[in-house]
Amino acid sequence: INVTNEYIGYLNIPKINLNKGFLSQKAPDNNVEKNITVIEGSTYPNVDKGNLIIAGHSGTGWKAFFNDLYKLNIGDIAKVTFRGKTYTYKITNIYTQEKVGTIAIYRDYDKTTLTLVTCTNNSSTTQTIYIAELESVE
Repeated sequence: INVTNEYIGYLNIPKINLNKGFLSQKAPDNNVEKNITVIEGSTYPNVDKGNLIIAGHSGTGWKAFFNDLYKLNIGDIAKVTFRGKTYTYKITNIYTQEKVGTIAIYRDYDKTTLTLVTCTNNSSTTQTIYIAELESVE
């Protein structure tokens, strides 16, 4: 497994013991076959009212980094470390969509958000989207 040290930030979800680096959008290894992936059109956490969108595999195998996301509930915390700061988000919405190659993101555009996307647990035809809103920056 070729893991690069060029991570620009880290996603940490304490409840499911996830701590995983992510790359810049343009990095060659920024794809779900190798890493959790920053989706094109994302903004980084330091952009006010922006939305960092990260996708990851679930299921089996070493690349199923988001396999335990289904255990998350509204109110759970996700943290992103980026450029020396820690951004703490709280999950505000969880919903499922058909897997058609695109997703609709339902979020409050007045808030700075983190969106996590993965295949729905035990489903091959749907994906689950987790919306989290920024609570604090340290």
